[in-house]
Amino acid sequence: MHDYLAPTITYGIKNHNSVSSGIKQRHRILRFRTGVRFTAILGLLLLLFVLTSQARTFGSSPSSIDLYTSAGFTLSGARKLTANYTYSVSAASSPVFLLSMHIIQPFPYVDIKDTTIIVRPSIPFTNQTSIDSLGNLVLTITFRSSSNLGQFYVTVLQHFTAYSISYSVIPTQVGHYDTSSELYKLYTQPAPYIESDNPEMIAKAKTIAGGESNPYLVALKIESFVTQHMTYDMAAVTPWNPNTEGALYALRSGKGVCRHYSALFTALARADGIPTADIWGSRATEQGAIVDAGDSKHSWVQFFVPNYGWISADPTVGTFAGLGGDVPIMSVNYLYERAWGSQAPFQSVFSGEEPVISLGFQGPQPIPEFNTTQSVMAITLLTMLIITGKSRRGYGK
Repeated sequence: MHDYLAPTITYGIKNHNSVSSGIKQRHRILRFRTGVRFTAILGLLLLLFVLTSQARTFGSSPSSIDLYTSAGFTLSGARKLTANYTYSVSAASSPVFLLSMHIIQPFPYVDIKDTTIIVRPSIPFTNQTSIDSLGNLVLTITFRSSSNLGQFYVTVLQHFTAYSISYSVIPTQVGHYDTSSELYKLYTQPAPYIESDNPEMIAKAKTIAGGESNPYLVALKIESFVTQHMTYDMAAVTPWNPNTEGALYALRSGKGVCRHYSALFTALARADGIPTADIWGSRATEQGAIVDAGDSKHSWVQFFVPNYGWISADPTVGTFAGLGGDVPIMSVNYLYERAWGSQAPFQSVFSGEEPVISLGFQGPQPIPEFNTTQSVMAITLLTMLIITGKSRRGYGK
C-alpha cells in the first residue's frame, strides 16, 4: 500500500449581510453536492489505483504456480498468532533501499488477518507483493529519500490464525496429471540437494512404489519408508557440511534432521513423478507466550494430487495427510533466502531465524537502542491486498 493521504476538500458558504435568495441557496447546495460527488469519485479512483498497484506481480504467474489450492480437508484447533520480522538497516550512503522477504504463506490452514509495516524513525516507503519462481508470496518494501537514509528499523507484523489440518482423500477419485503444466514440470524436477534424477534415488523410488500408480498411495508408501529408514541425528549433520546434506545423503546414511527427512521424501516423490514441495516454516510448539523464538523452524512437505490439490505431510514425525498447526513461510529447494536487500547492509534483530511467532495478536516489540521519542511510520495492509531468508539453510529442529 502506498503512503498516500486521501485528499480532502472543504466547502464553505459565505454569509452576506443581504438576504440570500432561494436561487443562490439552491446553487450553493448544488455546488456542495457536486463537490461531495467529486470527492467520492476521486476517493474511489485513488482506492482503485492503490488496489491495482498492490496487485502487481512478477516472476511466475500465480495462476500457473499455485501453492495454495487444496480440497477435501477439515480444520481444527484455531490459534491466533503474530509473526514478527524486524530488521536493522544501515543505509548511511544510500537514498534508496529495497527490502524483500518471504512472509507467511496463505495456505489453507492459515488465515491471515492483516500485515502491518512499521518504520522507525519515519521514512516514506511504498510496497508491493510478487510471486517468486517457486510460487511463494514475497513482500518488497522500497524506501526513498532526497538524502541518504541513514540507520532505521523495519518491522513487519502479520496477524493470522493457524489451524491443524486433516485431509480425507478417496484414492479412486484421484485424477491424472497434466504433465505439460508449469507446476508439474517445476515440482518434479531435481534441485541441489534434492537429487531426484540420481540413479540410486530413481531405483529406490521405483522399488517403494512397487507397481502402484495412484500418486496418493505412492506418497503414502514413500512417507512410510522415510519414517522407517531415517534416524533423527543432529550430531551427524552438525556443523553444516555439504557432504552431510540433502536427499542422497539421507538415503545412503539414514541419518539427519527434519530437512533431511523432507528432502528425501521430496526427491523420492519427484522421482516417481509426483509434484512435491519442500516447505519451511515454524513448528507448532509453545514456550510461554512464544510459539517460535527463532529457534523452532521446521521442514515438512506437500505433494500435489489431481482433483485434491496440495496435501501436507510431515515425515519427521510420521504425519501423513495432515499437520498439527505448523506455520508455513515458504516453499524451498533445500537452500533458501528468508530476506534480501539492495544498496545497503541489513540484519535481523533476532538471534534466531526470523520471524518470531507469538501467541495472540501482538504489537511491535521495543528495540533497546531505538529512541522511542522518534517518529514512527506504520501502514496496515488488508489481507485482500496481499492475499494474503538471508543465509543458507541452517535450521535442524
